This record gives sequence, structure tokens and C-alpha cells, in this order.
Amino acid sequence: HQIVYSFRFIEWVCCAPIVLTISGSLDHAPDGSPRNGLVPSSLLTGIYCIISWQALVVTDFYWSWALIIWAFVSFFLASYEQLCFAWWVKDQGTSGPVRAAMLAYLVVVMGIYGVVHLLPIPGWITTTWENKFYCLGNISFKVGTS
Repeated sequence: HQIVYSFRFIEWVCCAPIVLTISGSLDHAPDGSPRNGLVPSSLLTGIYCIISWQALVVTDFYWSWALIIWAFVSFFLASYEQLCFAWWVKDQGTSGPVRAAMLAYLVVVMGIYGVVHLLPIPGWITTTWENKFYCLGNISFKVGTS
């Protein structure tokens, strides 16, 4: 059992999909409607943030690990779409390489978050150090991509 900072997960559920959706914006369609290449993976990112939180608050050992595995599978699916989009967008105009690099950076940061999420479970780091990492990571995540 560990301290769970539920408000941090609420913030991730709201902010991570927004940042990813902004990263996936495309030129408007001929009829003027907006287009986005990352809506499915953005939604999946919010969902795996909820699943990750649930894995920490559920009391059953097996359910907890089933949820953690589900969250990581969801992360890999979302990351695959995001990296495929980054590969495509790198060749789209002068800002393409920067957009691709920022998106790849976001995928890496979210992967590191997943690893840090696991470290307190066996007691390898304290939840205080986990929280400090997330505070610094959140600054990097938002300032580094704005």
C-alpha cells in the first residue's frame, strides 16, 4: 500500500490528451472542418491514466497487476500511433521535424512516467520521490512542448 496522489492522475487525464491532440492537429479539410491525426491515441492516453490510478487504489493484488498490464498495453498501442504520426509529420512543412521531435519526446516522457509509476510498488523509491519526479516531469512536459 502506498500514498496515491489522486489529483495528479486527474490532471493527467485532462492535460495529457489535450497536449497530444494539439500535437496531432492538421490543416483544415476543404470544407473547413478541423482535422486531427491523434484523437484515438489521445483518448486512449487519458484512459490508461485512469487505469493506472485504479491499479494503485484497488486492494486486490491480482486485479492491481492486471490493471497495470492493461495500462501498459494501452500505452504501447497509443505510443505506436503517436510515433507513426510523428514519422509522417516530420516531412510535412518546415515545422514537421520539430513537431515530430516534440511528439517523440512526449512518448518518451510518458514511458518514463510509467516506469516511475512502478518503482514505489516494490519499495524501490518512496512515494515522496515519485511525487518529486512527477513535479519536475510535469514542468518539462508542459514547458518543453509549449
